[in-house]
Amino acid sequence: MKKVVKKVVIHSIITSLTLSISHIAKAEMVDAKSIALGGTTIGLADNAFAPLRNPAAMVDLGWGSFILPLSPAFSFGNNVGSFSAASDLFKGNNNNSNTSFFDNLSNNSNSRIDIQGFLPLIGYSGKPFKNAIVMGKPIALGINIWGRAVGSANLNLSKGLAELISNYPSLISSVQNIQQSLSLNSLSNLANLKIPDINKFSSFDTTNKAAINAVADEVEMFQKDTLQPAILQSDTLITSISQVGNNIKTILGKFDDLSKNSQSGKGSIVADGHAVVAVSGASRIFKNEHIDLSVGLNLKGFFFPVNTSANNFFGSNSSSNNLFGSFLQGQNNNARLLPINLNTNLQLGSFKSIDEIKGIIDNQVFSIINGGQDLIKSGKELDNQLNITLPKVRQNIANAIGDIPNLQRLSNDIQSQSNSLNQKISANSSSKITNDILNSLSNDLGDVKLNYSQMTDVSTFGFGVDLGIQAKIVNDLTLGIVFENPLVLWPAKIKNNQATFDTTQFKAGAGSQKFDLNNILKISEDANPKSANYNLSEPFAIRAGGAYALGKLTPYLSNATILADIEQVFNDRPFALHLGFEKAWHFSQTTGTSVRIGTQLGGLGNMITFGIGGRNGPFNVSLGFGTGNLFNPINSNSAVAGLSTSLDF
Repeated sequence: MKKVVKKVVIHSIITSLTLSISHIAKAEMVDAKSIALGGTTIGLADNAFAPLRNPAAMVDLGWGSFILPLSPAFSFGNNVGSFSAASDLFKGNNNNSNTSFFDNLSNNSNSRIDIQGFLPLIGYSGKPFKNAIVMGKPIALGINIWGRAVGSANLNLSKGLAELISNYPSLISSVQNIQQSLSLNSLSNLANLKIPDINKFSSFDTTNKAAINAVADEVEMFQKDTLQPAILQSDTLITSISQVGNNIKTILGKFDDLSKNSQSGKGSIVADGHAVVAVSGASRIFKNEHIDLSVGLNLKGFFFPVNTSANNFFGSNSSSNNLFGSFLQGQNNNARLLPINLNTNLQLGSFKSIDEIKGIIDNQVFSIINGGQDLIKSGKELDNQLNITLPKVRQNIANAIGDIPNLQRLSNDIQSQSNSLNQKISANSSSKITNDILNSLSNDLGDVKLNYSQMTDVSTFGFGVDLGIQAKIVNDLTLGIVFENPLVLWPAKIKNNQATFDTTQFKAGAGSQKFDLNNILKISEDANPKSANYNLSEPFAIRAGGAYALGKLTPYLSNATILADIEQVFNDRPFALHLGFEKAWHFSQTTGTSVRIGTQLGGLGNMITFGIGGRNGPFNVSLGFGTGNLFNPINSNSAVAGLSTSLDF
């Protein structure tokens, strides 16, 4: 029965709701130098990573800059909770934490999560042809290949759904605990006591001490070996069940909005890993004594390197996993697993079953709790009375004669209460409670309509473009703007499907150990998918900014630069401002070191960033790190880190 409760309650409600979790966007991942400078990418793109930051900046490179493969970067950001709290998503139970990821989720109806990784494989940028000159400057060319992994989510819920998602781990855990306690029937030790015949004391010869002590020993052994352990065990159990029952009522009490108003939720999810091949070119297009203007272009090709099927990934023996796979790829589990994408719209009426479940807990669970408490009370009274009577019996049987009827009354009470409790346990078995809850839920689940769309048959190959413009003004100020992915051609098809619950099958399978969620969830698939363009993990973004060299202001700021960028990604990610400062020291023409610090404001989390860089001959190395909490990065809601290595000639 525990499996039934877990499958049905979790999957029938939560699977249908949390599939709304979904898509957020991202800008292009950049190198460690940019990371250390607060994420600025426009004004100081003067190294081998220039094509990834602003392709127009390639005109400032030498004849050859090479990205070395050991240059990974990683970022995490969300507006819901800390990095460590995100682990609650995978625990299924957050009872031990004061404030969890789910709690924060319920207080934020528009929640976003974004994780991405970047790994250059091959990279070259430079001016290999000195005779290919435009406006007095050689044309810059480049070719780069990098891999990217992206996981993005966006969730927009009404308050009631947010509360349900926030509190469901505690609710499910409490329901399971109370079902397990009742199924163990641990009250039977107290409910089925074999009480010695206490009336024997009334017929004793008061002078026969040996016979009196023998019966007293028998009763005392029953008291210590049977009665007291049964009271302790039952008292602990009833206290535990009472606490769990009260927890359930407290949790259900938080669902007022869910039980009074119609609910809705929207969201999407995007996850993929793909390779990018970029062929780049840049050239000066204008120059006078005040301004040096250049443009650059990246022609990109996208490639999915794997063809793992959903069936292979989720397996074929788990109905819940196959169900999730069918949501992501339709009922054709042989479809390519990547990319995963889902756009959902969930509509349902008010959950009247919430009040009905409160009634079930009151009328069935607390009926057993109250009966158990009465039985325990009588057991304790008998124990106390025996503590008084047995010493009297051993001292003088005549002094104890008046206590015998009271002992017999308590024994009869225990027997009567035991019979009543056993009837309540039988009438309100765990299977009955489960079925009553399921029948109540089925009436609400019949109103659930989950409309979802997904892109299928995404081509193995896609194409995109980046356009960059850079202007150097009297050599001190650099301004630029980048249009990332203004054009992406990545053929796919889009399907608009609907999922509903077959409540007839739901009720029929409620008491079965072979209950199969796939039998009660009906998926109506779009028979005629339409042509679409997959650009979910390569969204359109605009970045603009600049850098100013501070050396003319004071000699103390020679080789120092301040930077500022703004960034907007056009798929619901918040606007972001990036600021950075770099101070460099040159020990010779080919050696030096730099210290960098920056900040990000907005986006998916405010951050402080910092890092260092060093050069020895052609070899360059940079480290960059950023977090919203410098003293405890794990408890930050955003973090970014990168290592970049290159050879610049």
